[in-house]
Amino acid sequence: MRVLHIIARFNVGGTAAWIHELTKNLSGVGIESQVATGEVGKSEFESQLLQELNYTYMKGLGNSVNPLQDFKAFWEIRNLIKSYNPNVVNTHTAKAGLLGRLANFSLGKRRKPLVHTLHGHLLYGYFPKPIVRLVVIIEKVLSSFTDLIIFAGEKVQLDCLNVGIGKLDQSVVIYPGVSEAKLSKESARRTESDRLRVGWLGRVTKIKRPDRVLEIAGKLPNLDFYIGGEGDLLKTCKESAPNNISFLGWSNPHKFWSEMDICLLTSDNEALPISIIEAQLNGLPTVATDVGSTSEVVIDGESGYLTSVDIDEMVEKLTTLSENSNLREEMGKKAKARAREVFSPQRQRDDHIAAYKMAIKSFEQRS
Repeated sequence: MRVLHIIARFNVGGTAAWIHELTKNLSGVGIESQVATGEVGKSEFESQLLQELNYTYMKGLGNSVNPLQDFKAFWEIRNLIKSYNPNVVNTHTAKAGLLGRLANFSLGKRRKPLVHTLHGHLLYGYFPKPIVRLVVIIEKVLSSFTDLIIFAGEKVQLDCLNVGIGKLDQSVVIYPGVSEAKLSKESARRTESDRLRVGWLGRVTKIKRPDRVLEIAGKLPNLDFYIGGEGDLLKTCKESAPNNISFLGWSNPHKFWSEMDICLLTSDNEALPISIIEAQLNGLPTVATDVGSTSEVVIDGESGYLTSVDIDEMVEKLTTLSENSNLREEMGKKAKARAREVFSPQRQRDDHIAAYKMAIKSFEQRS
């Protein structure tokens, strides 16, 4: 089997990690993959994971909207589908989903079974309401010639189905697979005198609400906070950050989490945050805003705490964890055990193989 993955840009983040882990594990069972991708934005960083993949670069496939470049990307995708001749085309992200599905559909009898993966919880927080309404209309139309939709979480699936994006029998939920690193929390150099470390890892952008980390840190001067990542709000955050916040930029996520004690997520919206899973595999409890499919990663009161977007509530839960080492350890163990089971790379691989077979069957029935 050959699978062509199409993604607008391969920037550092959950979607890139998802595709890298998936293609690596598919190759282990003889399934070949190729990735078509475009350039990252000015405030983004291209994931180094791309260099480990078989990929084709298409300049016009980036995230920005440019009619001429978009039209060129459409034809490049169309030609790549013909030349690569995959058994399945798997599109990722909104723009690649639009261009990839249109290009595939335009091939007529030569089109391929098509799977679209919705990684983001695109209905809330990412775009102004008029744009969201337009996106919903476009996705409704595109779903009519999509053989299968993969949702990265049950909440994301439910919300999309409720507005008419896809149908229940046309969709599946697949969780990401995250490999356990060779690093472990015990390998980090820590001493009993060290202050507790709270880690936040992600794109430093509006939807992730890094400003909340600054406010929380100001109310908890006895804890040290570490922000890992880059983004358009990084400079602003650095200028107004209290003294107990350090900015580390992008780094190996498992190394980052191995040096932390608590994981913090402050987003206004998420699909299914891979950064939390990476933290859990390093034995960390999490305090996270209850948005998107975060509740499918963090079990409230067992592997961490889910909160509203209220700052004081987040401060309260962080205080509870910081004052009880036994609770941190117990929650961390439960988090790690569940992450190993639910978010295993083998499970992600097997679920995708089943999904691709389902898409091929649906395609054959509709042809």
